[in-house]
Amino acid sequence: MRVILALFLIVSVFCSISYAQEIEKLTYEDASEILDQADVRGFVWGLPRSIILEEEKAIFVEESNGALFYVDTIRGIRSSITYEFEDDKLYRVRIFSEKKYPRPQDRMEDLVKIKRDLVKRFGDPKEEKFEWLNDTDKKYPESWGVAVYRGDLSITINWDGTRSDVSAYIGSYKPYKPVLLVTYEDAKAKKAKIEEKAAEDLKILP
Repeated sequence: MRVILALFLIVSVFCSISYAQEIEKLTYEDASEILDQADVRGFVWGLPRSIILEEEKAIFVEESNGALFYVDTIRGIRSSITYEFEDDKLYRVRIFSEKKYPRPQDRMEDLVKIKRDLVKRFGDPKEEKFEWLNDTDKKYPESWGVAVYRGDLSITINWDGTRSDVSAYIGSYKPYKPVLLVTYEDAKAKKAKIEEKAAEDLKILP
């Protein structure tokens, strides 16, 4: 009986180690049952570039300035995905909608769908910011998509989490060049960078 128990404990420890190792290599498809263990697309923050290159199943486009670029279809929307690293550790993922929108208002409808999905995972957002450069359409939500297209309106929705900070953005960095974007960031790494910058700013004070 003691021999059987000892073997069981050895197997249990081995399985635990293997599970812990595999957690770091989860892909989106494999993560459905334990998605809470992952941060974004089945990956966890801090992974090296080599693991993303090995495990990401989307179509690889290029590696540029230390970032990895992919294309995938997410919720039926063709999307470009950018993985960003610092000291070879994953700390930010940006997902851009590449969908063509014959009706500008359709882009707003997709933002609503994205918000609904993010609320399911992260709860109610911390804030929703509406920035108007021209508020002619402010009282007419059915025209907000056109306002975004012209560059008159941008909307940012933010979630603060224990592990991840998330934002959904719709707007035009240039008139008639609208963007629909979701950004995931390593919350701890982001906080550390803010604190580091604050410390540097203090050093230059007289």
